[in-house]
Amino acid sequence: MSDHDELEIKEFVSHDERPRTTIKSPKFNNTFTIKKSENGYGFYEVQLSKGVVPKELDGQYTRMSGGVRHVINYIGRAKVSKTVQRDETYARNHPDKKVD
Repeated sequence: MSDHDELEIKEFVSHDERPRTTIKSPKFNNTFTIKKSENGYGFYEVQLSKGVVPKELDGQYTRMSGGVRHVINYIGRAKVSKTVQRDETYARNHPDKKVD
């Protein structure tokens, strides 16, 4: 099974009627969102549900598909985050407790 099989990708139109794509990966305790920039131009950008966007993904894309492709490639190259590693270790050591 490849890393791409584990990705959860959702495309939808938000409440402000703008298209968005969210990508979740078991490697990160975060959600990547590709959405139209709010700078008045027709570009797209990547946002995270928590924290700062990595330098490799920071910037603007002319198409949403370009942003999605870059996020998928970034996730494919990335190691499992320290937060996920810590949560998995805690869950293994404390099976009677729930991890968020």
